[in-house]
Amino acid sequence: MFYLKEFFSSLWEIKLRGMFFLTSSFLVALTLSFKPTVQSALTHLSPDAWARPYFTALFDANVQKEDVLADLENRPEVDRVELVVTTESQSVFGKLLTQIGKDYQTTSADVASFGLRVILKNKQMIPSAQNLILGLEKTHGETHMTTSGIKMPKIGGMLDGHPIFNYLSRFGYLGALVPLMLVWFFSLALVYNDVSKRAWLIERFQRRKFVRAKIIGAGFMFILSLATIATFAFQGPDFVAILLCLSAFAVPWATTLREVKWTSQN
Repeated sequence: MFYLKEFFSSLWEIKLRGMFFLTSSFLVALTLSFKPTVQSALTHLSPDAWARPYFTALFDANVQKEDVLADLENRPEVDRVELVVTTESQSVFGKLLTQIGKDYQTTSADVASFGLRVILKNKQMIPSAQNLILGLEKTHGETHMTTSGIKMPKIGGMLDGHPIFNYLSRFGYLGALVPLMLVWFFSLALVYNDVSKRAWLIERFQRRKFVRAKIIGAGFMFILSLATIATFAFQGPDFVAILLCLSAFAVPWATTLREVKWTSQN
């Protein structure tokens, strides 16, 4: 407890730099501990997750919904299929009737019975989706269905060209971890001399050894303990992640395993 108290006392004396180091340390520990969760979050932040093309298909009462879903199931170009709610289906159908013209005659059998929004995996699947639509029309009859055409989400188009989202999409988990590690090493450099000075004073006046290593080690173990508890509580035990955290924190800690000299504090 003595060295942990000295760890927080050292950071308290330098306020902003200490808080910066403590925050970046926690972020690194959590990123390493919650690797699957972070990877999943980054996947949902990628442009492809927001820029997936889609088309809406409306079917009349002559078509069985189960048959259409069976046709779409396991298609390589389809990410997922969503059922269009009745009110939305009627809205889309109404817009289509407006485009056709007021003279168009329809019967109750022609009115859309259900609608499906088919979301593709990525933009590269658009040509395949065109063939998919033709296949649905051939199977269920083009007179019994209509489609909105393939569209792109507006927000997807905005994110698709953003450099940060493109960077995360390309490099994924490592793309987030490596810059965070660099920031963490930089934050450690900002507090290193202050902790070393405090360690030198304790060594000289309390006759202790390797005080700097013990102070920083106590702080690291406290941070790693909190990250481990969080992992067990919210994600489940992941011993590989725990070992990875220990290894990552052991690298900067190893630099403290040398004698502290007063000249290094000037």
